[in-house]
Amino acid sequence: MAMIPKHDELSEQWVLWSCIIDKNVIPYVLSDIQEDYFYIDNNKIVFKAIKSLAEKWKTIDLITLKNALESQDISVTLNNWKKVIDKFKKENLLEEIWGISYLTDLTEAVWHTVNIYDYTKIMKENYLLRQYSNLWKYISDWLKNNLDTSWVADLIERQLKVINSMWIDDKTEDMMTIMTDHYESLLWSLEWNEWDIKRVKTWFTELDKQIWALHWWDLVVVAASSSIGKTMFSINVLNNITWQWNKWLLFTMEMSKNKISDILITINSDIKYQTLQTWNDDVVEMRNKLLLAQDRLDSGIDTDDNYIKTIQNNINILVARKQKVLEDSSEAIDAIAERKLYIDDRSGLTTKTIRNKIMELSVTGDLDIVVVDQLSLMSGNWAGIRERYDIITWELKQMAREYNVPIVLVVQLLWKEIGKRAGHVPRNDDIKESFKIYEDADKVLLLNRPSFWAQEDWHENDEFSDMSMHVHITKNRWWSTSEIILWCDIEHQRLRNATSLEKSKHSF
Repeated sequence: MAMIPKHDELSEQWVLWSCIIDKNVIPYVLSDIQEDYFYIDNNKIVFKAIKSLAEKWKTIDLITLKNALESQDISVTLNNWKKVIDKFKKENLLEEIWGISYLTDLTEAVWHTVNIYDYTKIMKENYLLRQYSNLWKYISDWLKNNLDTSWVADLIERQLKVINSMWIDDKTEDMMTIMTDHYESLLWSLEWNEWDIKRVKTWFTELDKQIWALHWWDLVVVAASSSIGKTMFSINVLNNITWQWNKWLLFTMEMSKNKISDILITINSDIKYQTLQTWNDDVVEMRNKLLLAQDRLDSGIDTDDNYIKTIQNNINILVARKQKVLEDSSEAIDAIAERKLYIDDRSGLTTKTIRNKIMELSVTGDLDIVVVDQLSLMSGNWAGIRERYDIITWELKQMAREYNVPIVLVVQLLWKEIGKRAGHVPRNDDIKESFKIYEDADKVLLLNRPSFWAQEDWHENDEFSDMSMHVHITKNRWWSTSEIILWCDIEHQRLRNATSLEKSKHSF
């Protein structure tokens, strides 16, 4: 015996007949309920008739509803619509089932509409359960005969979008309830500790003061021209956050995961970043010399192997020195290994991939921050470049709200425009991809490093500009905009709080 899909006939009837006895509930029902939420076909068709009358601004009562049903002027998503009507006409069941007697009986059973909200909610919940059941059955039937599972994630994602769109209206509340709950939370917050604050600190003191940290629903744009240090800034923020045992996720399409690892190691140790990037260069060079010397010895060109022994000894000394550097930094590396850091460095990421990964990691606890580096390298199927970027930023903004996590999006500024400008101060209209990015963002941080432009202009750096990174806060929803300065140690890829040049000298 087949299992009957989840439904509640009484709730469906109560919703329909509430519309007949109380015209005030009709706007709510029509905005909250769709015909697919009804399981019983008869009720689905009655609902469509009610909706048709309401859209034509006609009175809804027993007579007008009966006439609408008999007119067949109703477009209902039933494959057998004509067959159903013909059957009822032939067997004279239209009057019996949908006619005055049926409607009258039910309107007498429904004597008030107080619980209309509860009944619409029951209908929506049952509809969701039926959708889950259909999806599961469809996937199960397919997997019995097919090995290709690549499309399963797409199906699940589409289904989740349906679910989210269904419940969005349930978040509508009256203002008094919102204000009461909000001010109760403010009173409760007087007893907070540092773990209760629903925001993520960057631990750059001046920056946190200006932007009031990163809120869990923020879309934050970090933008700079090439070689200024966008990725360095983002990794420093992530590094600061994870000292508090928070969990972050980084999508990096510009740098490999090994390079990100190098930046983290050099931030937290005494190893210079350039040392890691050229880690084996000197060893490889000496080994090549060793191979050449051995070939000369084997060929009889040279007769003394002392030179070979000298090279071998130098290689051993060099390797031992490098091992010592790693051992001295092992404490910092071990500390990094204990953190909750997740990195995805595949090329051509899409918003679908990002959403799926955020969803996966959110199952085991809230993510504290997500960074996408960088926008111009993301892929997807869109009609044009501008449309592509507009859709990406809009979808990322929705993810930030849906998963209650700040998302930092790294974007590129036009190098040529900034290079021509006196002072080389970046502006919002320098955003390369689309100005819509600025409009969608909750916070926009434009980065600048004077020492970089001094080199480009063939100017000598002073001590101040050589060690500073300027963060221009050009959009700060609900707060003012401003500029702060961080001290920058390029050799170790470090950014530090600083309020004076003297403080920076003691930091490095």
